[in-house]
Amino acid sequence: NIARAAAWPSHPLGFRITNLLLYAWISVWVCILLRLFGRPRIATLTALLFAVQPLHCEVACWITSRSILLSSLFGLLYLYFFIRAELPGLTFSRPLRLASSLMLVLALCSKVSAVSFVAVASLYHWLSLDAPKRRRLQTLPWLQILITVVFALLHLHFYRTAGQAGGDY
Repeated sequence: NIARAAAWPSHPLGFRITNLLLYAWISVWVCILLRLFGRPRIATLTALLFAVQPLHCEVACWITSRSILLSSLFGLLYLYFFIRAELPGLTFSRPLRLASSLMLVLALCSKVSAVSFVAVASLYHWLSLDAPKRRRLQTLPWLQILITVVFALLHLHFYRTAGQAGGDY
C-alpha cells in the first residue's frame, strides 16, 4: 500500500493495477500449488482457466476487493507451505509449518472467510495420510485450527460490539 500510494496517490488506477498484479500472483500460486500433485500440464491449464474466469472480474477490478485478493494469496501460500511440510521424507518441516501458520494468520487478518483454507488443509491431511484414524487425529494441524477458532471468536465479538454501538461494520 505504501508503494502504491507513492506511485499513485489517491488515484483509482493505482488501486486497479495493484489488484490486477495481486490477481496475477494468485493465478501463479494456483499453478504452483497444483504442481505439487504432479501433472504440470493439467496444473498449468487449470491455472490459466482460473486466471481468465469471468467470475473473478469483480475481485480483480473493484477497488474494495483488496481484502479478498490478499486473503486468497495468503491462503494459497498457507496451503502451499502446509502441503510441502506434509511431504514424506522432508527433514525441515518445522520451518514450513511455522511459515504456513504465519500465512494463515495473514490470510485471517485480511478476511475472516479464510477459515475455509484450514478446512481444506485438514481434509488434505486426513485423506493423504497412510495411517490409522487414531494417528491421523493426533497429527491434525491443531495449532492452525486453534488460530482459526480464536480469529473467528474475535471476529464475532467485534462484529457484535460494532452492531451494538450502531457502527457500520
